[in-house]
Amino acid sequence: MSLLQPYLQFVETLHPTALQRLEGASEEEIERLQALARTPFPPLFREYLQRMGHQNALLLYDTAFQAISDLIALYEDYERENTPFEPGTILMAYSGEIGELVLNTLEDAADPPVYVAHDGKLEYRFAAHFSTHLYRQAFQEYTIGRWPFSGLLELKAPGASLEQVSSILPQHGLEILPFSDTSVVCARSSHGQVIAKHIKKKHWPALWLAGSQPFIERLRKAFGPDVRFQPSY
Repeated sequence: MSLLQPYLQFVETLHPTALQRLEGASEEEIERLQALARTPFPPLFREYLQRMGHQNALLLYDTAFQAISDLIALYEDYERENTPFEPGTILMAYSGEIGELVLNTLEDAADPPVYVAHDGKLEYRFAAHFSTHLYRQAFQEYTIGRWPFSGLLELKAPGASLEQVSSILPQHGLEILPFSDTSVVCARSSHGQVIAKHIKKKHWPALWLAGSQPFIERLRKAFGPDVRFQPSY
């Protein structure tokens, strides 16, 4: 039974031709990467590599090095520099914007959380599970561009939190999607969508809004006067 199939079906509902661009890795490449990681691969991650290890059509993280050839080369570079990764972790992507994205199998061997790391050392949790990370990246990649208006809403008011965001959004007709977690909230309605998370190195949450102009204006007002909205053009 395919562990990845429900996710691929979800992607197909968002972008019917995205799956045509996928290219999987060979078993030899997967075994080489696993040997470098020194950690058994969870079945879901192995299937991900088999299905899209060479080309994932931006389904994972659109600014990262994430092809299996990139990951093997990065591991080999770290070995030459004598920079080991923490035990039980697996490098799954690298972004110059945020650092290394790694799976931490010591916390969950089946569907591990995703962490941001630097020089192999874990810094903070990026997603509660690899599966939820896959879903929300596809949601972000293939839906925001469909709407006529979008922008960033920063909540700098004292006490602003993702918990507050999660309580306010349903009051305005948005459904909190099941791949939301404590680090990222994804929601949508027939008028627009929201991806909410903490901005890197800042202590307040931000909402990436996309939808109709009345939808965005209504949400901007819902979070009070102490907000900063930056429209996208």
